[in-house]
Amino acid sequence: MNKYSIMICGQALNLVSDESEDYVRDIARTINGTVREFNSRHGTKGISEETRLIYAAIQLSDELFKARAESARLAEERRFIQAEAETAAAEAAAAVEKESKAAAKKVSEAASEAARKIAALEEAVKALEAERDALQAEHDAFRAEENRRKSNTRQRYKPSKPQP
Repeated sequence: MNKYSIMICGQALNLVSDESEDYVRDIARTINGTVREFNSRHGTKGISEETRLIYAAIQLSDELFKARAESARLAEERRFIQAEAETAAAEAAAAVEKESKAAAKKVSEAASEAARKIAALEEAVKALEAERDALQAEHDAFRAEENRRKSNTRQRYKPSKPQP
């Protein structure tokens, strides 16, 4: 605990507080300022110092109560805004989840379609390869037949060699 000497309305007071000296002096300045404000509005004639301090206490209490009410209103507004933000965040997360699922479904459908097309293309490639192989075999058979015919033709028309 700290001990402080302060002046309020010209009277020296000794205080014991856990607060800092600056904090205690600010309180004394606030009280003295409120009494000065009262004095400037109402004067000091016929009003005891005790009465002026009571009016200052009433004024400061009024300000305190209004500040507390404003603080409570702001705290409630903060809770309301925070609840709205949490709701909006939850809705946004749900929307993202929904969109993510929709996108995943589209990707899955696209992948399935691509797989079907690949399978169809692979079948087409196999059919074309089979057709190519058949054509190659036919070509080879044609060449073989052509070579056989040429060979036969050459043998038929071979001039015979004169005999000695």
